[in-house]
Amino acid sequence: MTRATGRAPYAEAVGHIAKWVLSSHPLPPLAGLQLCRYPAGLDCAPHRAGCFHACLVFSGSMRFQECGQAPLPCAPGTMILIPGGCLYEWAVDTDTTMFQCLHRGFSSHEHGPLAALFGAWRQSLETIAVGEGRALEFQRQLEALANRQCQDCRYSTATFELFADIVERFDAQAHDDSSVNAALARCVYHIERNLARGVSVAELARLAHLSPRRLFQLFQERFAASPMQHLANRKADAAKRLLATTPLSLGEIAAELGFNSTNYFVRFFKKQTGASPAAWRGEKAAPHQELV
Repeated sequence: MTRATGRAPYAEAVGHIAKWVLSSHPLPPLAGLQLCRYPAGLDCAPHRAGCFHACLVFSGSMRFQECGQAPLPCAPGTMILIPGGCLYEWAVDTDTTMFQCLHRGFSSHEHGPLAALFGAWRQSLETIAVGEGRALEFQRQLEALANRQCQDCRYSTATFELFADIVERFDAQAHDDSSVNAALARCVYHIERNLARGVSVAELARLAHLSPRRLFQLFQERFAASPMQHLANRKADAAKRLLATTPLSLGEIAAELGFNSTNYFVRFFKKQTGASPAAWRGEKAAPHQELV
């Protein structure tokens, strides 16, 4: 069903989307995998993403737009990354079929380089050119798994393979591209891979081929934080995830994240979050919005 004019509220718009659940219990940190078909003309009003999304267009075309930013067109072979909490809207130009992955954010200490693109540090919408060929290959792979056993595991494995291919290509392009965005991407990637070890501004500046002052400006523009503040924020996010999802002791978490002592970790965590690690661990996880 299409809409002639106006933007439908979120709850109304999703009623026009056909959905086929592939896996409702995929391997962590994946939270849901499904296919969706959006009818041409459907136009959704601004709403917030309840969780992280990675969506790959198989056919058709649509546009995503973060509030205050330019629209991002998505043609076949395009992946749109939607961070949790992001306020955005979308519009469908032609009937669109899309694979959607809901996930809880990738962390460097658990998922390595996958965190560079799919990590919880992401704050804005971004598109990635996966390519029509790779998208078609992935679509056929999903279709071949339709009647297999252990589908949760198989669909998850296929998704991780796709993500790994994207990260591998992204990393190669980032090292070959001298643009500002690529320089910033290299720094973020390096921080995610070295949360426990820690990095210095001088190290990041050399990696980005930028002056420390220019690097500071870029981080302020993108993250509203200095490089070292961004590193601290990411370490705090990693600590929150470990506290909420693992039985590790405070000492074990401190060691995992490169702190010299448990007391230092506790002081750091309180400074970053305003709460003690024990209090944070006692809080319930917030519910996630359904994939659409």
